[in-house]
Amino acid sequence: MASVIIADDSVKSRNILARIVRRYNRDTLIDEVGNGRDLVKMVRTGGYAFVITDNNMPELTGLVATEQIRAFNPQIPICMITASDSYDDAMRVGVTDYIPRTLLLEMGLLDLLSKYI
Repeated sequence: MASVIIADDSVKSRNILARIVRRYNRDTLIDEVGNGRDLVKMVRTGGYAFVITDNNMPELTGLVATEQIRAFNPQIPICMITASDSYDDAMRVGVTDYIPRTLLLEMGLLDLLSKYI
């Protein structure tokens, strides 16, 4: 069974993303965190198939969290879904896929879920 971790400081955004993931595959295990520091900790110990992260979060941004995750797990797919204009920085630190929040979120995420889980 696949597992996904969602990192976003907005509970509402995490709930929306979790609903989309469950709609794609109701058996997917989903963990949620509200900051980049907890994301790094959970990925280090969690065995996730896929990471979904925002960039603008407290404690560590999604960019810094991705950099730290890449230091110990270069293979895990990481998708950044954010309203900030950080595509170039995201690619530089090792984000696998990037979806601007202004795009139709569900379509882009469903395509990635079918690719990774």
